[in-house]
Parts: sequence; structure tokens; C-alpha cells
Amino acid sequence: MAILHTLRTNRILKIFTFIVVGIGMYLFVDPKFDVPLGIYSSLTGQERSSGLNDTEVGAIYGQKAEREIRDGRGLTINPWNFDQRINLLNFYKSNPQQPFFSFGTVLNFRDIIISDFAWDDFLTRSYVDYEMDKMGFAFSNIEQIDLYKGSITGTDNIHPLFRSWWAPLGLCNRQADPLCLDTISSIQLEESINNWREDLEFTLNDDPNIVTPEQINAQNLLSQDDLYKKMYIEDESKAQKYFSIYQIGHFIPDDLVINENMNENKSASGKYIYIPFRDISGQFNFSPSDEDILDYYNNNSSKFINNNKTRELDYYMFTSENDDDESVDSLFNNVRDFKNSANTVDGFKEQSKNYEVKIGSVSLNSIMQNKIISDIDNNSQEVRDLVRWAYGVNVDDNKIEDVTVGDIYHFQMYDIQIIFCLKEINEDDYQSIESVRTEIIKELTNQARGLEIQKRINQKMTNNSSIDSLYELLKADFNNLQLENVENLKFTDNKFKTQKVNDPELIGTFFGISLGLASKPYIGKEGVYVLFKNNQENNSTRSIEQTRRNLESNSVYLNPLAFRDQIITHAKENESIEDRRSFFY
Repeated sequence: MAILHTLRTNRILKIFTFIVVGIGMYLFVDPKFDVPLGIYSSLTGQERSSGLNDTEVGAIYGQKAEREIRDGRGLTINPWNFDQRINLLNFYKSNPQQPFFSFGTVLNFRDIIISDFAWDDFLTRSYVDYEMDKMGFAFSNIEQIDLYKGSITGTDNIHPLFRSWWAPLGLCNRQADPLCLDTISSIQLEESINNWREDLEFTLNDDPNIVTPEQINAQNLLSQDDLYKKMYIEDESKAQKYFSIYQIGHFIPDDLVINENMNENKSASGKYIYIPFRDISGQFNFSPSDEDILDYYNNNSSKFINNNKTRELDYYMFTSENDDDESVDSLFNNVRDFKNSANTVDGFKEQSKNYEVKIGSVSLNSIMQNKIISDIDNNSQEVRDLVRWAYGVNVDDNKIEDVTVGDIYHFQMYDIQIIFCLKEINEDDYQSIESVRTEIIKELTNQARGLEIQKRINQKMTNNSSIDSLYELLKADFNNLQLENVENLKFTDNKFKTQKVNDPELIGTFFGISLGLASKPYIGKEGVYVLFKNNQENNSTRSIEQTRRNLESNSVYLNPLAFRDQIITHAKENESIEDRRSFFY
């Protein structure tokens, strides 16, 4: 009763109680908080989580990458899925004579990691669809038919892939054979395609109760036909169309070309004094405070983005001496005893001293690109299961489970048994302050040393100091003082020839100083400089047209593959991206 009386008489408490009860009731009817998240998404324009199911690899911009799912007859249900994309790319990698186009450019698969390329291809396709929808551009059925069968404007416009594809039906390749005159018409081609598909479908449906190799092969051919149309005719042509929009709207002004040409042809000569930071390490004591380190970390967070999210594992490899049954049994017994001997990272390290075992460590990322250990096949199901386990994926049902430091995974082959122990989980968006503490201390120390060296130089400098006289004055203060000549330095160079570290700003400063005067001390990346320039020329070694071609080749908007790379980079920075490849691969 006392509580009820208080609620009736205390207005603030009454309002607070209503709010708490209201929130509780709301969460009861909307436990996933869908409504406010939907409102937030509408206001901010950010995509919400797609709520992927157990068969979906990832999502972005409202599109999902699906796995290959088969029915009871072994037939593919979802065409154009992620698995089929990987299979198609593997086909091209193993058949280099077959050209593969991306943004109109033939790709070389020699150095391409298929799983990564397939994912990047999915991101690109999704981004292009998303952007073209926003701009009101579309890829029409007329365009698709024309590139696929040439039915609108004739066979000359058929995509290069399909010239080869339809060759058995009577379409010859005029590019390969300019004298080819008996090419079938677009109407004849379409009739041949329809007959081909009908024959395959008839073969497939001849007896639905019996699954034969011919039926499966027919279905695969039909699916392949659709896949090629999707990837090359719709996706690829849409991407080229999107790229052409930017190409049309982008040009390189003449003034920019002329200015760049002048910079490319600039050269200068002179001298510089160089004093490395380490020169005063014994004379100048500096120790940044914890507050200084924290401030630097917070103010320079972009330097500490974690681009290498990994799982760090120790491993202990047991091998049998012989192939007889007795040796294998002994191997299993040793592994079993070792598994039960400890439950921490340090504990397993200590216990390993009691066994004949090969010890090592390995760093895993969610999509393995390199061999984990030389002794095992990186493409095996066991390896994929190991990676999935390390990322908390239950290998039986693909559900996320807690995985903690010290957990172990038993990797089993017949005569090789490996115990992997999870040592470190490195998944934060930013590197921890402790992991970069040494780097920050070095940077702050160099900054302080640079300012100290700069102060000492300024004490010796006058308005009329020559570079040589200043060098003589500074000899007594610095043991590692250097006076270096500069000859034929290019504006496009990244460093002085005698220096090891690139410092383009230093080169720009050198070209910017007045002739015949020693510059003010400049704090570079490895030390402090005093610059002196006695000559600057414009040597016409590269023509205006050469410069223009160079700018065009380096332009994101004129280079198709650079344009594609920019799309991928932008897509990967999108907060709505969901990457679940580690669940399956």
C-alpha cells in the first residue's frame, strides 16, 4: 500500500514507471526492435541487417548471395548463386583459352583467388544494380536479346562469348573469319536456340521418376545457359553501361594535362643537411605519458584500423613412426593424453615438453588464401571445418557458438594428428592501444626529437646563412650530421636518392623553396633537413600527349578495372554488408 501511495503522490516517479512499463510492453510485442530500426533506416538511409538464413553467404544493398541448394534429384534449385559463380570462375581459370570479361576487359586468372573474386563480383553487381536504380537507368530486354541472340540489330552485335557459344548451331565468328558469309540470320539462330532448349528439356522430363546421367547433364546445360546470360549479358553489360555513364561525364582538362606535364619535366639540384632523430637519443630524454599516448591514439585512429582480423592458433603435430596398426594406436593414445593434459594456452605449451611433437603457430583469416601448414591440404574439408570452428561456427549446423582462447580443435588424418589451440582472437575494428603502444611511443619520441633538433638549428642560423657555413657550425652539436648533394632530382621522385624512406612532402618542399637560400629546418619522417636549391629546370622529356595518356590510364573513371576496384572498396566500407563466407567455405 505504501508503494501505491508513493506512486499516486510522486509525479516524477509516476512518469518514470509508465515509461519503464511501456518499454517492457513494447519489447514484449516487438522483441527484435524492428519498428524503431525501420524508422532509423528510413531516416539515415542505412540498410538494415538482412537477417540471413543458413543457406545465404552474404548480403549488401538489399541483395543476397545464396548457396547452391539441390533437390532430391540432385538438381539445382537456385540458379546464379554463389557456388555456381565460383564453379564458373574455376572453369575459366582452368581454361585460359576462354576469355573472361569484367567491365569489358579480359581478365587474367593466373593471380586471381577465385573465392575472393566471386565475392567481389557479387559486391560489384549489387552496387551497380543499387546505383543504377537510384539514377533511373535500366538494362532493357531489347539490349539483352540483342547481345544474347542478335535478334534486334543483327548478329554483329552478339557478345563475343556467345559468338563462340552458338557456333555449333551455325553462327560463325566474323572476327576470327572475316570471309564468313553464310552466318545464319538472327531469326534462324533464335529458332535453333529454341529447338536446342526444347530437346534438352524433353530429355530432362522424359521420365521424371528416373534420374539418368543424360537428364542431369541436360539440366546442367540449361542452367549453364541461364548462368551465362545472367553473368555476361545482364550483369556484365549492365556494369559496362554504368561505367560508360561515368566515362561520358569525365574528361581531363587541357590545363591539368599541361600542369602535370610541367611537373613531370621539372628537375632541380642543390644540397641538403640531414640530421637523423637518433642523433640526440643520448642527449635528449623524452618519455610520453599515458595521456599523451591515448591522445595520439584517439586523434589518429585512421592509422590503427584493423585490416587483418585473424584468429591466432598454436598447433601440436603428432605423427606415427610406422604405418602398422600398433603405431597408429600409440599415436591416438598420445594425442588423447595430450588433449586431456591442459586447458589453457600456456598449459598446452608446458605439457608439450613431455611429448615428441612438432610445435608451431598459424594465423587464420575467415577465407583462407594460403596453406595453413605445409603438411596438410588447404582445400580439404577438414581445413575448412578448422577455420569455421576458429570463427565460432558449429560445423554440424552452421550455428554460431562461443569460442574462447584456450579452446582446442582435433585435426585428424590417418598418420598425422594435430591439436590446434586458439591463442588469440583479433576481431576489433581498430588495433588495441596496447598492440600499437610501441609504435605510438616511437612516433611521439621522434616528434619531440625533431622539435629539439629544429630548435638547436634555429639557434645557429641567421638570415644570410649559407648551407656550407651552417654545416660547419652544426658539426659540434651533431655526431651524425650529413651534407648531401642533390643532382637531377625529379618533381615526381618520392625521396632523395641517398635516403631510404619515401617522403614526397619533403621533395615538394625542396622544389618550393627560393633559389640560393638555405631553408628553415624541415622535420621529415626520419630526421630534420635544411634544404638548399641552386638550380631548377624544365626538361621536355615527355610530350603533352604522353602525359595525357598516362593520366587517362591512371584515372579511375577511364580505367575499367580501377573503376571496379573503387566500387569494391566503397562497397566493403558500407555498414550494411554481411559476409558469412566463413560459415561455409
